[in-house]
Amino acid sequence: RENLVAAKENHSIARERYLLGNLSGIAMREAQKSLLDAEERILTAEYNTKLCEISLLQISGKAIEYIK
Repeated sequence: RENLVAAKENHSIARERYLLGNLSGIAMREAQKSLLDAEERILTAEYNTKLCEISLLQISGKAIEYIK
């Protein structure tokens, strides 16, 4: 999550610089991509964590109880 915070801050700074004309369009796109990549890593980690949780419930036989 720290990477996401840093990516958001970098994107915000890049956006301000871009709006002021101090940053190229390519550099702005790179900042946007870095933010999207950080968000994707968080979502992937959350998804994988949920898959592991489901696997543990299935292995322990508690998957049915969890649904109820």
